Amino acid sequence: LWTCNITLKKDTEAKFRAEGKWDNNWGKAAFPYGKGTQGGPNIKLTKGNYKVFFNDLTGEYHFIYAE
Repeated sequence: LWTCNITLKKDTEAKFRAEGKWDNNWGKAAFPYGKGTQGGPNIKLTKGNYKVFFNDLTGEYHFIYAE
């Protein structure tokens, strides 16, 4: 389980990836939570501050809004 805090100054798109490469990447067109699939579409993110949780075994992710 991976966690981080991010600040997005504008709406954007993203994916989770491993080892700085695109060979292993997870995405899904769902926000603020979902279950990404290998090579799935970009996640459309809304600007704001978030605590992010990502499970690289299941592909599940959750963006929790934090003020």
